[in-house]
Amino acid sequence: MSLINKVIQKAEKEPGLHYRNPSVPHVCAIPGGLSIGTKIFIQGTVPKNPDRFAINLQRGSDPESADIYFHFNPRFQDTVCVVRNSYSGEWGEEEKDGDSPFSPTMPFLMVISAFSNEYEVEVNNNTFTTFKHREGLPLSNVTHLSITGDVIIQAVQIPMEALPKHLRFSIPGETKTGDMFCIRGEVSGDAERFIVNIQCGPGMADDVVFHFNPRFPDGVVVRNTRSDDTWGEEERDGNMPFTPGESFELVICAASDGFHTRVNGQEFIKFDHRLEMHKACTLYIEGDVAIKDVWINSTPTKLPPEFDDDTPRDLQRSSLQQFFSLNDSAVCRISNGFCPGSILVISGAVVKEPSRFSVNLQCDSCEDADILYHFNPRWDDPEGEVVVQNSRDEGVWGEEIRTSEKFPFFPESNFDIQIFCQADNYRVAVNGVSYVEFPHRLDLSRGDHVLVHGDVHIQRVLLL
Repeated sequence: MSLINKVIQKAEKEPGLHYRNPSVPHVCAIPGGLSIGTKIFIQGTVPKNPDRFAINLQRGSDPESADIYFHFNPRFQDTVCVVRNSYSGEWGEEEKDGDSPFSPTMPFLMVISAFSNEYEVEVNNNTFTTFKHREGLPLSNVTHLSITGDVIIQAVQIPMEALPKHLRFSIPGETKTGDMFCIRGEVSGDAERFIVNIQCGPGMADDVVFHFNPRFPDGVVVRNTRSDDTWGEEERDGNMPFTPGESFELVICAASDGFHTRVNGQEFIKFDHRLEMHKACTLYIEGDVAIKDVWINSTPTKLPPEFDDDTPRDLQRSSLQQFFSLNDSAVCRISNGFCPGSILVISGAVVKEPSRFSVNLQCDSCEDADILYHFNPRWDDPEGEVVVQNSRDEGVWGEEIRTSEKFPFFPESNFDIQIFCQADNYRVAVNGVSYVEFPHRLDLSRGDHVLVHGDVHIQRVLLL
């Protein structure tokens, strides 16, 4: 495993706030504000023909009025450089020394560390620059992280030892089909209730498209909506899956037919949509719980720059929505075919001691079905870590295509696989980076099922 991947893996395991695949522009609150020792990990890719992008540490979320305490601005046109600056009513003096570590189409890992007198920036595990705090702009006043411009972001990690009591997190690009919200914490020993809302703003009076409310004296979990300051009819059937004094993991999945929930790895309830899901832009948490970890895992829709695809995606009508949290096998039917322009998204996490897993696009759901495309990462291969691609026709496997360079999967790490169907081949990206291609060998119209199985926990399978 490369040093960069070790850093990413470590950041993923730290409790705190985690975004995956946030849309840009992206503004998120830093829980509890910035403090000495805080690190922010940003994993991304620069697109083709970029102009510039900016990463700002600022006070407030409004781009028109926020003071910017640290402005980090890679520029690619004319003079290639990285400008650093601050803004409080007017821009300060630019700093732009040092060769830019960013290149078009190239992925990067950026780490911002906050110190008492400066910010330090590392890019791809090399210290790039430091930026002294400007007068009147102490790091203790920083409340938000902002990302704008020509950049594709795969992940933002903000590790924190403890999250504040009342939490409001922005949902990047508003709520979409396939978005997942994972909340880990511990219920207070004397808990009466807590609330998780997916709502249309950060305020107490904003509309709520999904209200999830465990109430311990009554032994129920109430589900509801609020529109124009009026609550709808409560749903409260089902057992209470939470216990005072004990830890929990709550996963909420946004699907086209409603919100699917799982508690501690077990399916709990589905709440049918009553309001327009895509208007929700805030995750709100409060009550008798100590929250340790929040993951806002958006559907990965941006293809790597090399794919050259500008096909608009209507994520509210994605044709395949299935969620298989903490399972190692999924079979999904493709109702409308996997044709050129389609993107198959598989998201999950590798187990601690993996051997192999596979993604098959096949002609039926049975074990001996013909396979149009077989994508098979292996750790247990005699030649070492390798991704095998193949097809199977009338029970006979074709010639393997084996790729061992830059093996992109790691034990106990999350992944997003995007399989993009083109006229002549499949192109595959892993975690936002273009990886392999495979030529069509069988008739595309025969593909009607996706099978995923092996040493992974599958979180979602989507066809866009």
